[in-house]
Amino acid sequence: MDASNPIPPPSRTAAVARVGRGLALVATLASCSAEGASRTAKRAADGRRTAQFDVVGPRVASPARLTSVLLTEGMSLNVPVTVADDGTVFAGTWGVLRMHGSDDRRDWEKLDGKVFAFAPDLSPAWSEPFAPPRVPYCYDHAGRTDEQRCPTGGAGSWLSGTVEGRPTLHDESLYVGRGDGVLYALDASTGRERWRARTYNPADPADPDGGGEVIAEPWVGADGTVYFGSYGVGPYETNALYAIAPDGTERWRYPAQEPSADTSFLAALATSPDGSRLYAAGFWRHGGDATSPFPPSITPEDGARSSEPGRLFAFDIARGSGTGDERLLWSVELRDSDGWPVGATSLAVAADGTLFVGGSSASLGYHAVLLAFRDTGGAAAAAWPRTVSVAGDRAAYAMGLALREEEGVTTRVYVTSGNNSAVPGGKLLAVSPGDGAVAWSLDPESVGAGGSVNGVALDRTGVAYVSTRGRDGSGGEVLAVDGEGSVLFTLPLDQPLDLARPILGPRGDLYVGGSLRDNPCPLLVPVELGLCPDGPRDPALYVLSAR
Repeated sequence: MDASNPIPPPSRTAAVARVGRGLALVATLASCSAEGASRTAKRAADGRRTAQFDVVGPRVASPARLTSVLLTEGMSLNVPVTVADDGTVFAGTWGVLRMHGSDDRRDWEKLDGKVFAFAPDLSPAWSEPFAPPRVPYCYDHAGRTDEQRCPTGGAGSWLSGTVEGRPTLHDESLYVGRGDGVLYALDASTGRERWRARTYNPADPADPDGGGEVIAEPWVGADGTVYFGSYGVGPYETNALYAIAPDGTERWRYPAQEPSADTSFLAALATSPDGSRLYAAGFWRHGGDATSPFPPSITPEDGARSSEPGRLFAFDIARGSGTGDERLLWSVELRDSDGWPVGATSLAVAADGTLFVGGSSASLGYHAVLLAFRDTGGAAAAAWPRTVSVAGDRAAYAMGLALREEEGVTTRVYVTSGNNSAVPGGKLLAVSPGDGAVAWSLDPESVGAGGSVNGVALDRTGVAYVSTRGRDGSGGEVLAVDGEGSVLFTLPLDQPLDLARPILGPRGDLYVGGSLRDNPCPLLVPVELGLCPDGPRDPALYVLSAR
């Protein structure tokens, strides 16, 4: 841990009051007790990724119910938080670029995202945040050079210091992925590191850029095995799935010996209803010198960085031994019903085993889509006659999925759509799980909200909570929508909400993270240069109480 970066006293900030839809928001102190933060209770796992919580969420958005806390110099809290059964909150930040007083870019720190823990009253639950090791902006390996980004020598690292994956809580351990290609296991009650598992290229294990960014939320099996995927960008990073024992040793990797799978892993893993199979949905295949697989919008000139589709995989995790290659049951290419390649961004499994995949179809640009499959044992078959377009005329990606389940039956699928960065556009759709028929859709513009629609969370009564990014760097909004598509409330906030979907806590409180990633500074400008001295760098964690 980095003792030089202790957490200061939390700043309980008010969401800046602004006139809009008659709601002025003023933060007050949370009334919850901080007791129990010394021992973190186990959070029930949702292996099928239903995003349905067994609580009743907020029904109104009054000023007295909103609280917030700032996370120091994180720029963005753009992954969902994790809330323990005792109300402890875990969050990870994007971080900032630091020069550390040196002109040699190999001494720079390529973003310094950290992991924070807060008690229910938003006071610190740890003595300091967990600060993973420094990721160099430029590195030396095998004579690689990158004169444009690294004029002082070395190659530009594709790995980043961002904390990008939603933390997974299992018993007393917190598992969190980072852009440096490492999965960290932390003591959930103290924030101390227990072990780390590093992604790698089997052909060159010493390559510091040979792993892949750990973006998606890990999954922990019944026996404590931790499963996660890596997301490779650039010419050296690799895509793979990893199974790690509770003590941090590797149990298997897929592919076992090949450097990289032919698809990258962005969507969180999910399991079959009986927990015997692990499913992984792959994003676009890309490589070479591609700078990013993400276009900013749906326009054709942005183009797909690769026309190769992602894949859907099924692995046998019930067998007692075997490599990742031996555990692979089947894999299929992801294509829409017109044959266009699809890259997966989200995955959920229904109570009857139907697999729902949200993603992006490369049909004359990117378009948000939703697909459904049945696992036939040795393969996967399409479950719907047609792919569902999720505001495909104005949204590139399916941002999130949630399954409404009643008495063990999936009765509705919710999917949201949006674009990368600040490009507006997107909707919330309610879809029939049987045939993909759209029951209703909600355009946030119709109720005065704007920007991309992030992921969705459901409470036990079927109310859906979604967040929108906001317009032109202004604050985003949180919306509560009932099962018929009627908006119960719109909650404006004072920061953009960039990718982080809402989460419901054990009392029904609603959590969502703010983002200053592109405002006011460019992402890769060192803070010491003083090019944006007046801009804030502290993203806010917002909490709306259910009562």
